[in-house]
Amino acid sequence: MQTVTPAYTIRRATMADHDAFLAIMVEAYTKSEPLARALNVSIEDAEEFCRSFLPHYLPQGYSLAMESGGQMIGAYLMQLVE
Repeated sequence: MQTVTPAYTIRRATMADHDAFLAIMVEAYTKSEPLARALNVSIEDAEEFCRSFLPHYLPQGYSLAMESGGQMIGAYLMQLVE
């Protein structure tokens, strides 16, 4: 049986990941979110939208960052809702 080691790591995101997280979120939102595409949301508007909530969500410690080769390649945004 062959052991496969993934070429990435997953860890909790922190505020230090803000800029990389923002870039991934904006790209994903403007290129693949159906509603954003239908409304033709600009990159600038998407960035403003993402900047409004990231400072509140990242410190909660529930969001995840995926890294490979020292660069963030994926982001999973989660928040605690009570």
